[in-house]
Amino acid sequence: MAVQPKQGKTVAEYLAIDRDSEIKHEFLDGEVFAMTGGSVSHSLIIGNMIGSLYRQLEDKPSCSVLSSETRICCEQDKSYFYPDASVVCGDMEMEDDHTLLNPIVIVEVLSKSTEAFDRGSKFARYRRIPSLKEYILIAQSKQTIESFFRNGNFWVFQEFSERDDLIVRALDLKIPLAKIYERVPGI
Repeated sequence: MAVQPKQGKTVAEYLAIDRDSEIKHEFLDGEVFAMTGGSVSHSLIIGNMIGSLYRQLEDKPSCSVLSSETRICCEQDKSYFYPDASVVCGDMEMEDDHTLLNPIVIVEVLSKSTEAFDRGSKFARYRRIPSLKEYILIAQSKQTIESFFRNGNFWVFQEFSERDDLIVRALDLKIPLAKIYERVPGI
């Protein structure tokens, strides 16, 4: 007897699930993934990062910092994610009320349960977004941030730690790591 392949959800089914739910869901290859809550450290780090980005971009009124309430659509394969933060400059291209199509920076705070996915399948999808110039991964357990910056057809990796300033090349700004990790327990 032949085994029937598992039928995944359609984009329309995913969007209906996500719209009607009290929790957020991500969508990849026909599978719907419920988003779980983050730790206190995760929350503090992303709050500090969003605040730092916002303060430094006040003089660039064309740029907006968005929280994890904004969904990102990778149009090529119709996958949907809720990054911890994103930045868009210029006009926002939207698929619907809360789905952004043209981020230039995406930020993810790593956790043990999401790190492999954030580095692997998710980044592979993000790289297909034509507007994306920089992908930033922030560790929770130590002062280490990794940045992947698009340089033509190549992605350039840079790591920042402890006393460094995070250089966000896509936005031409620097953020002290001490500010991003401020008041984070155990760091």
